Amino acid sequence: MVKYKRYYAAALCALLFLFPVTALAEGAGDLPDASLPAAETSTQSTGLSETDPTVSDALSQDNALSEPEVAGDDTTTVPAEPSETETPAIPAGLRVVLNWQELPLSASPVIRDDTMFVSIRAFCEAMGCSVSWISDENAIYVTRSDLTMYLVLGSKSIWANGRNWYMDVPCAMIDGNAMIPIRTLAKVFSCTVSWYPDNQTVYLQGGDALETAAEYYDADDLLCIARLIYKEAGGQSLNGMVAVANVVLNRVESSQFPNTVSEVVFDRRNGVQFTPTASSSFYCTPPTICFTAAKLAMEGYETAPDCLYFVSLRSNASCWASRHRTCFGVIGGQVFYL
Repeated sequence: MVKYKRYYAAALCALLFLFPVTALAEGAGDLPDASLPAAETSTQSTGLSETDPTVSDALSQDNALSEPEVAGDDTTTVPAEPSETETPAIPAGLRVVLNWQELPLSASPVIRDDTMFVSIRAFCEAMGCSVSWISDENAIYVTRSDLTMYLVLGSKSIWANGRNWYMDVPCAMIDGNAMIPIRTLAKVFSCTVSWYPDNQTVYLQGGDALETAAEYYDADDLLCIARLIYKEAGGQSLNGMVAVANVVLNRVESSQFPNTVSEVVFDRRNGVQFTPTASSSFYCTPPTICFTAAKLAMEGYETAPDCLYFVSLRSNASCWASRHRTCFGVIGGQVFYL
């Protein structure tokens, strides 16, 4: 009897031992899975726009900019180059990526009228520049070892490395920041521009400051055009001065005329083309505004597009162009013809 009691006791202990284990095993199916979910794959297509031709024309200098720091810790990954079948993940907000590294901008970009604006200070400081505010001129002065740039709020004119051109829209105060179209700064830093609407990102390639005036402009051409502007349109509006320069440059591009600035200005094949060149007074030192107008024209600004002739208002009635060419319009004190 004692022997059987021992068997019953042993069996009862075994059952008491197994019940909790069995209950735990049955409840294990309710525990969360500790494995990581599979990564989602993007099926969105890219929306690459064409590269701005005005930006692609800017050339790089030899002294390259060091790579900008990527925001975040050492584990931050550099975005992979977008392909035709894949775009980077859509971020929260607009981004600017330079040479496949996101620029750490201290102020966020904004879009106004389909144009992306960036903070001048935030962008230029991210590019390694020093930025100063000149309060009495309402202007911004930017410097780097290879760059000097000057902008005035509300103005379309920009000065960079001795060069001068007009922006499509002026720099302006937006949300408390002095901001400028990103394509303008792309030209300043010799960058090509690609816009991906799918991930709200502008991709830039480049980083060197644009060529200086001494490298970009032919000094003899600049002086020759400035002298002609002074003699033909001195004292007129800036647009009138630029129009005179446009005619010279349009003739250089036309097969009907010589193909250099000096040959166009001093052309004698059908008589003196520009009357002031027949006098020794032509060889003067023009005022700064004439050089500014010449630079604007040489940078592509046009007030007399495709025009090949002009004549003063007082001589218009008797000139050859008024009888044989299509009139474009009056700019300053001159009548311009196609």
